[in-house]
Amino acid sequence: MVARHEQSGTVEVLGLGVGLDLSPFYRRCLATDPAEPIGNELFLSIAGLIAGRRRR
Repeated sequence: MVARHEQSGTVEVLGLGVGLDLSPFYRRCLATDPAEPIGNELFLSIAGLIAGRRRR
């Protein structure tokens, strides 16, 4: 479903996994560690994902 929508070019789907690697399902995604405190680095990583600069 995600691939079909992305291929249409009308939407871009991003994945944000909390303790999960979503790369098998989402072309652009970010995996976070729930044990890490929410700080500037995580915020910048999420902003970079949205802006299209980073994949982790």
